[in-house]
Amino acid sequence: MLNGVTRRHEPNEHERNAEKLGQMSGHPMGISRVFGECGRGVAGISAHRMQHGPQCKNQRARNRRNRSDPRWYRRHVDLHDPSNRSDLPAKHLYTPRIRLESFAAAPRAGRTWHTLPVKVRGLIASPKNVMDRHDEDGDIMIERDVSVTSRTGAIPSFAVCPEAPGAFPGIILYMDAPGIREELRNLARRIARHGYFCLLPDMYYRIGTLRFDLVRRAEGMRPTMFAAMGSLTNALVTEDTAAWLGFLDAQDKVRPGPIGCVGYCMSGRYVTTVAARYPNRFAASASLYGVGIVTDAEDSPHLLVDRIKGEMYFGFAETDEHVPANVIPTLKSALDKAGTRYALDVFPNSRHGFQFPERDVYETHAAEASWSKIIAMWDRNLK
Repeated sequence: MLNGVTRRHEPNEHERNAEKLGQMSGHPMGISRVFGECGRGVAGISAHRMQHGPQCKNQRARNRRNRSDPRWYRRHVDLHDPSNRSDLPAKHLYTPRIRLESFAAAPRAGRTWHTLPVKVRGLIASPKNVMDRHDEDGDIMIERDVSVTSRTGAIPSFAVCPEAPGAFPGIILYMDAPGIREELRNLARRIARHGYFCLLPDMYYRIGTLRFDLVRRAEGMRPTMFAAMGSLTNALVTEDTAAWLGFLDAQDKVRPGPIGCVGYCMSGRYVTTVAARYPNRFAASASLYGVGIVTDAEDSPHLLVDRIKGEMYFGFAETDEHVPANVIPTLKSALDKAGTRYALDVFPNSRHGFQFPERDVYETHAAEASWSKIIAMWDRNLK
């Protein structure tokens, strides 16, 4: 009131906008509930500063003072951004302890898990989703569940490599019919121990997430497993391989250049096919007790071996109901005719699946002999 006259307050632009947004929200408290207790929106910023200016000033002072406390950085600074870590004291660089989805349960007895320093860079070494482990020899391995993008969707995969400076040759592990399980992850870790970056993709991703427990095998599991195996074709796996190659090319822990691969059981046909379809990428490929390598189909892998430029290794079991008697002679004839560099072994007293130590058919000599030959082939061609 001025000289007995009451003056009407005219709201400014910020107040009008705040009122409109408050009405739109339908909340009786208006804009303070839309943007926070203090109305911290674009429209309410002026009113907030007018009402809480001293408190905000004091809070800014406390922030400046608390920057000497490492807890402030952990709460307010994104330490995953290398630009925020260059000038920080060592006490500010904490090491996050993060579990992967596949290790939601407690780790097995005798297995020790360790935190990963944030200084390790690269996709496989991102501190947001990485766990490293010490194997039985004391070597530190970095492993991660990753998602590989492809034309038909995201492909869940497992990646592992040594925690050491530099880059490593890439290896793709093509799974067998039972699909992704800890047994295959252990094989990927063993490959990584020899100085490789191993990628284990879930080849059944098109039909969902399938997990077969071979220990508790039931009657209905076998037809389901064979149906899943039948959903794959040489063409589909060749297309997916392009995505896996692109993923490896994007990793700073993968050495540029040719890579290797190994396929078990159903994937024997696939590693032979991709070695022929991508002859300039695969320098060393291995198939263990592979099935479907020789068929009557037009895209039978043995008809493509003349395109292969890398070295091949084929390991077969002496007794294998999934490999007809004509397969090995026909394959050897095609390889010899094409002049392909290869080695082929048939291990005595062995059965299909001889390299998996968690199965009854595990055969020590065949498993270790074939393993040594595969590693030697990779070392010759990739290192």
